[in-house]
Amino acid sequence: MWIWVALSGAAVVYLVVTSIRGTELPYVNAADLPASGPRAVRVAGKVAVGGIESEGPGDVSIAFLLIDERGDTVRVEYSGVRPDAFREGAQAVAEGTYDAPKAVFHAELLQAKCPSKYEVSPPAGVRPGT
Repeated sequence: MWIWVALSGAAVVYLVVTSIRGTELPYVNAADLPASGPRAVRVAGKVAVGGIESEGPGDVSIAFLLIDERGDTVRVEYSGVRPDAFREGAQAVAEGTYDAPKAVFHAELLQAKCPSKYEVSPPAGVRPGT
């Protein structure tokens, strides 16, 4: 009986680990996107200043340039709810697929990072810069 319990437990652990592994998306640099093929990937970087184009009511369809840590850029197109912290100069992560013939990354998910949430406030009574 203990053997069946151990085998069942091992099977459950194996299924959980393999299902989690299958949902991970790799990060790809903008220059490496053409080699990523049609599979879903993540690309992260800074939203270029002056590079956001909005279409439609409520900015539900946007296109922008994303600059990765190497300085390479990629055009990203996204249709969906625009994140509150999304703006020029903000750090963003886009998940989706790359259309190499059109040189466009089609994002299905867009996340923006708000750096002000992570800045350390000075202690009470201490003025910044002193």
